[in-house]
Amino acid sequence: MHASACRRAAFAAALLAASPVVAVPVAAVPVVAVPVAAVLAIGLPVAARAAEGPAGDGGAATAAAGALTPGGRMAALAARLEPGGPGLPVDRRHGLLPGLLAALDIPLSSQTLVFSKTSFQAHQIDPVHPRAVYFNDDTYVGWVPGSDVIEIASADGESGAEFFTLESGGDGQPRLIRDVDRCGVCHVSQHTAGVPGFVVRSVVATPAGRFVAGATSFVTDDSSPLERRWGGWYVTGAHGAMRHMGNATYPGHSFVEPFDLEAGANLMRLPAPVAAENYPVASSDIVALLVLEHQLRTHNALARAAVDAAAAARLDAEPAPAGGAPDDAARRRFERSGDEVVRCLLMADAISFASPVRGTSGFAAEFAARGPHDARGRSLRQLDLDRRLFAYRLSHLVHGGQFARLPVAVKRHVGGRLHAIFCAEREVVGFGHIGRDEREAIAAILAATEPDFWWTFVVPPPIGPPPAG
Repeated sequence: MHASACRRAAFAAALLAASPVVAVPVAAVPVVAVPVAAVLAIGLPVAARAAEGPAGDGGAATAAAGALTPGGRMAALAARLEPGGPGLPVDRRHGLLPGLLAALDIPLSSQTLVFSKTSFQAHQIDPVHPRAVYFNDDTYVGWVPGSDVIEIASADGESGAEFFTLESGGDGQPRLIRDVDRCGVCHVSQHTAGVPGFVVRSVVATPAGRFVAGATSFVTDDSSPLERRWGGWYVTGAHGAMRHMGNATYPGHSFVEPFDLEAGANLMRLPAPVAAENYPVASSDIVALLVLEHQLRTHNALARAAVDAAAAARLDAEPAPAGGAPDDAARRRFERSGDEVVRCLLMADAISFASPVRGTSGFAAEFAARGPHDARGRSLRQLDLDRRLFAYRLSHLVHGGQFARLPVAVKRHVGGRLHAIFCAEREVVGFGHIGRDEREAIAAILAATEPDFWWTFVVPPPIGPPPAG
């Protein structure tokens, strides 16, 4: 799609954008009913109690309000829990969980279950009582039946993920506690792009949920082959001839025989060991798992680019060494991390499907309905599920707060790369997976739903925007 075609697509999108952009909110989460509390299932460690703040004040103990991202979900939750705020309702069976999910606008249909002992709550987790994870675009909640803490992870941080726990205080009031120091032990590594981030692990687990000695484990994302994914997780849904490691356990404590991928394939309901009545939803939806892994990799890439942009800006502000050229290592690091953002956003490494995928919880329909949509009803949330995960391969995370708060340098770098890909006369090396029709559709959707980013960073003057009137 050369420059004139790009200009035509952009102008057409701008005209379509004159119609209201439709965003469909998630319905209120119903209060369903197990004597339960919580913990996060992406392996997030518990918050440090040193971060609690004064006890017994009847309100939420949390980090100073100024340390929370203004306008973010966690700031809104902290305000809700302050003295005089509306607080959270307590469900007879699930405690604070349903009210918390509703307050954070997280759908119950996003529930996924992990039964491997991969968290500090290992003594409470097994294939009968797995951990549950719920999520939306930027916030992740974890919960275990019988625990007294709910863990929350947010992608709102300027330099990576932020971690919190929600606990009941001695006065019965829930307290939001921010982890200050300890999460980096598990959540800053090469698997999180070197910033506080998110990890999904796939392991071979025994019937008790313990690791099998000698078996290989994997850190997975949307680029991972399906046959390496979801070991130690439950997976409900259809996936045809494709296979994964979910739903199955290994009979011994030492790995000597190949892992049977057939045992857990194409299960439309949770297998018998799970105490499904303890959970709000009787599923661990395959589509939710696929979206989760795409999001977590992209969150980490966005955070890495923001950190590298800040480092490059600091060096740019310093005078060059006497008699020498300025050190451009920071600039090269920023360009590499910016390019990784583009690859994640455009799903350049994501797998294709050999068989159609179908979930069981209604997550796919609810996720797609959230929008925003352009005037033709198209959205970056539209799912394909026959050949790949998304119909239009530009991540819906461009609509999120983490992307909106990126430094201008990152937006300029990403926008420039998108311009080169969308407006090139020929295929751009590394992005040939997106054909011309899809590129034009993505350009139109992006221009209609994120016009500020489009006209400022992707199609800046003299190509756009079109003259008023």
